[in-house]
Amino acid sequence: MRKLLKTLVFLSILPLIACGRGGGNPGSSPQQIVSVSVNPPSGFTGFIGITQTLQFTAGITGTTNTGVTWAVNNIAGGNSSVGTVNSSGLYTAPSQIPNPQKISVTATSQVDATKSATTNIFISRIPPTGSWQRTGPPGGTITILAEDVSNPGTVYADTNDAGNGALWKSTDAGLHWVTLITNTLLDGDPVSDMNVPASGGGKVIYIAAGTLFLSSQDAGATWKTITTPAFGRQMAVDPQNRAVIYLTSPGNGVLKSQDGGDTWTLLPSSPVITLGSLTGDLHNPLHVDLSRSATVYSGTDHGLFISRDGGVTWSPSTNGIAPADTVVLDVAGAPADTSRVFALIGPAGSHTMNLYQTTDQGNSWTLLASSLDAQRVVPDPANAATLYLYGLQVRAAYKSADGGHTFSPSDTGLPSGPASDFLTLNGAFIPLVRSPNTFLITIGGLGVSRSSDGAASWSFTSDGISSWLGVVVAVDPQTPATVYLGTANTGGIWKSTDNGVTWVNLRHNQPHAIAVDPFDSNHLLAAAFDEGVIESRDGGTTWQKVTNLPPPPGGFATITEIIFHPTVRDVIFLSSTGGGAGIVKSTNGGISWSLATTGLTTDKVLSVAVNPQASSMLFAGTAKGVFKSTDLGNSWTLKTGTVALLISIDAKVSPPAIYIDGAKSTDQGETWNAVPNASTIIVDPSTANSLFTVNFDLRTVRWSPDGGATWFPLTTGLGQPNLVLGFAGLGGGGLAIAPSSPQVLYVASSSNSIVRFVIGP
Repeated sequence: MRKLLKTLVFLSILPLIACGRGGGNPGSSPQQIVSVSVNPPSGFTGFIGITQTLQFTAGITGTTNTGVTWAVNNIAGGNSSVGTVNSSGLYTAPSQIPNPQKISVTATSQVDATKSATTNIFISRIPPTGSWQRTGPPGGTITILAEDVSNPGTVYADTNDAGNGALWKSTDAGLHWVTLITNTLLDGDPVSDMNVPASGGGKVIYIAAGTLFLSSQDAGATWKTITTPAFGRQMAVDPQNRAVIYLTSPGNGVLKSQDGGDTWTLLPSSPVITLGSLTGDLHNPLHVDLSRSATVYSGTDHGLFISRDGGVTWSPSTNGIAPADTVVLDVAGAPADTSRVFALIGPAGSHTMNLYQTTDQGNSWTLLASSLDAQRVVPDPANAATLYLYGLQVRAAYKSADGGHTFSPSDTGLPSGPASDFLTLNGAFIPLVRSPNTFLITIGGLGVSRSSDGAASWSFTSDGISSWLGVVVAVDPQTPATVYLGTANTGGIWKSTDNGVTWVNLRHNQPHAIAVDPFDSNHLLAAAFDEGVIESRDGGTTWQKVTNLPPPPGGFATITEIIFHPTVRDVIFLSSTGGGAGIVKSTNGGISWSLATTGLTTDKVLSVAVNPQASSMLFAGTAKGVFKSTDLGNSWTLKTGTVALLISIDAKVSPPAIYIDGAKSTDQGETWNAVPNASTIIVDPSTANSLFTVNFDLRTVRWSPDGGATWFPLTTGLGQPNLVLGFAGLGGGGLAIAPSSPQVLYVASSSNSIVRFVIGP
């Protein structure tokens, strides 16, 4: 890459002048050289580009201005390469530089070898100067919303889908969002609930994240992290004392803190929610009475319980509740009439709930409505007679204008249908107290929607949020600004034509492999769990299912990677796992296909790579190791037992260097050596020996300028965004480099869709 490999060079000229036997006279004989000097290039700040050169000049004083002989040496000694300098003083740096490297460039008079001058040079490669950015398609799975009532329009959003967290903030009532990266724990760990206490003036934020509790006293600028004695789920804060916090803990009971989350106690007699129950999977209803803070409601999958002494003792609350109604999904108080508390309770095994109301702190309950499609009840903050329901299976939102006796759909502009269309049952629906008639709702994996007319109509409002579960990335070789992203759930396939800045959705499916034809940018192939192999001939606008693939000998197989041959048109490989297929090949652009498995001893093939310098040479990463073919995949030979989810080839060196997970071959796969401190490796396609390694477990990315001998961390703006190599066991498609200008490294993220490193400056 032309802007990646910068070399920082410090020049200190130490002229070594050998004096002759006198100054001599012009025209005298023999020729006399008085001195030689070396002049470094002016204004030099660093090497840029693949060919890294510096032009040195020599000055000669004496009777005749003759030429010089140039030389470059390693001052520190050793056998490492120091580069070359030609007869005109043009110095070329080596492609691999042990950091730092001290060399000397010397000019010697061709007439008098005792006259010379030397410049000492320190050369070392520095990491790319770019930074990580959160980008990707708008929307995704948002499960948590929290308003800051002290600052009108300020709202926070988060997700705990699949245990992956991220955090966004809006200051215009949900119209636009920005990623809030103030602590790596906020960036990649499961967040189950969030609260911005009204009495905190917008400065205090609480976040429950499993066995961690995070608190900020400065609006998120800094955070304190406390380990709780048990896993925390839903949070309730005393409205009169923000230092008193309750957390449900399924399987354990209720946790309580009286010092703002610094210390916690598991209340010994508190009600316990059964792990895996609908109550535990959804919201774990917990509510502190708005006017009597010693009264705390805790819903479970086996009844509703109330404490009237701040959690010291608990009693079941059953008066007026039908005996069969034992599963409690939500408890909420009415801000417009604090005597009213509502509860959604239903029979075990049912996804329809009954709505109850109490006006005497739970001493008795009145049934308001039955068989409701609801998982949350949302009282209107300004009108006690107006209630909203967050739907569970059929509709997203319902509204009642008669105190909860009757409800009608209130979801114009929102998706409707079975719960499977919403992807997750655990969402959020909140009124914005400081923005009258404004509501925010999250629908499964479809981001955030907003209403400004009392929930009568809704519009998508996820600008700045990207929380799809990113799985696979593909770059168009002909137009590297065009990038494709495959996401899980209904995210489907997305396309960007501006280096990942903006995105459009191509289709909603479950892609786990995508490839772009290097000879035809309109020709795409993708593999999806719900459709098999699909093909587009118009850049992703329309798709057709590929139906002429040979049936796997053993039945069902899952495509792990799609590979277009980089130098031979119409040659395509599909690697797969299961079913006895392994590798399928087409030599006519997909018109026909055949198995290419001779010599393979496993059908679990994870990746395939073609040697760009030898069109018939291929490498296949499998569950048994790396196989090599020299006849375009017709036959294979095992070369190493190392499992390779990703194979990356550096064709800028000769012979090409083959990289797999933590190993390298410099003899075309015949022998392999470990690459220290490296995990999954991807080669920079534009510059020799330039590598990136991603440790997906530790969420770290590093860069090497010298084929893996040294590594530099790339951390600016990264945080811990749950980097994804691909679906587990299905290859390494979540990593790609766009050879654009500037270049961009893309890594899929399970909580931020995709992150990109724009290689600077």
